[in-house]
Amino acid sequence: MLLFWDIRKSLLSCFNYNFNCLLTAFLYLVVHVSVFCPPCCDLLVMLSGIYALFFFLTVLVTIAAMLCKSQIFILLKLFVFINTIVRECEPSITKNISMASLLIFFSPCCVIVTELEKHIPDLHVLITTPFHPAYVTAERIKRAKNLQLLLTAGIGSDHIDLKAAAAAGLTVAEVTGSNVVSVAEDELMRILILVRNFLPGYHQVINGEWNVAAIAYRAYDLEGKTVGTVGAGRIGKLLLQRLKPFNCNLLYHDRLKMDPELEKQTGAKFEEDLDSLLSKCDVVVINTPLTEKTRGMFDKERIAKMKKGVLIVNNARGAIMDTQAVVDACSSGQIGGYSGDVWNPQPAPKDHPWRYMPNQAMTPHISGTTIDGQVLLALKSLPPFFPLRYLHSISSLAECNSNR
Repeated sequence: MLLFWDIRKSLLSCFNYNFNCLLTAFLYLVVHVSVFCPPCCDLLVMLSGIYALFFFLTVLVTIAAMLCKSQIFILLKLFVFINTIVRECEPSITKNISMASLLIFFSPCCVIVTELEKHIPDLHVLITTPFHPAYVTAERIKRAKNLQLLLTAGIGSDHIDLKAAAAAGLTVAEVTGSNVVSVAEDELMRILILVRNFLPGYHQVINGEWNVAAIAYRAYDLEGKTVGTVGAGRIGKLLLQRLKPFNCNLLYHDRLKMDPELEKQTGAKFEEDLDSLLSKCDVVVINTPLTEKTRGMFDKERIAKMKKGVLIVNNARGAIMDTQAVVDACSSGQIGGYSGDVWNPQPAPKDHPWRYMPNQAMTPHISGTTIDGQVLLALKSLPPFFPLRYLHSISSLAECNSNR
């Protein structure tokens, strides 16, 4: 059974905001029907007759959408109904075709985890996002007797017990690159929020206050400041490109130097020694993956080597930071502001100290979940023969908002 497991609600986003993905839904429906003729499955998807039916059905959906706001859930019920018929009529069918079964769950996290536990023994493929709907633990891997592939729809598979996966002979793969722009833009936003001391002003408005001086004494221009990224992969490079127009002094630290042409384009300078970079930066952005080497990398001693009042943005992984060291540094003023969307663990418990430390601008794990990024993520997760897999154009923001 092939299980598409709540790709960060990306397919739901597609259904709600992009007409192309309603078409994709009907292609999946056609594939479900075609399982009754396994040898013809892939061929049927490509036949012109299927496309004719496909477009005819979309006209019906358009009409239904005008009459029923819950058309998405009708589609989901159809998928589940057909899946049930297939499994009851011929369980062995799933061994003969490339897309035997599709289940899509759009539910609160607790409900999704319950459903996951129920289906684990049947899974051949499990598609998750980092930390959602659940950690893929050694215990869950052990229960998944038929599991062959663990696919992460996003960047980073540290929510998977990689040692247990390797021991079980599983393939672990990632659908990367789809939301790197989303994350890089989010990092730039967080830099500006911290530099301009935005949140206290917002809180004043909410609380009915008006005290400009209480905001301005910690607000600065980004121009002329030194900004460094720890890690210069796809997201780090995109961030440096977006920071170039702000006339910052840009530094980066990575295992490898960037292409000379990109260095010239961004004006970023390579710092081989991490501590040397940290001592120079007014703003530090974490863009390194979580490994055994980087886990807890920013501890009390390393934070002490940074400029007093440094601003830190971390959309990489919460475990790269020493949780209590960050709290203590924010309280003492060593860290002037901390922002990010990653926690350790996730979801963050209600008593997580980062929720209550001063000068923080934390959010849930949202940086990669823009509509644009999730559409690309959903399309890249589709099988290669899917015609709509290569449709990377999406509706304009105004069109998306008008369809809510």
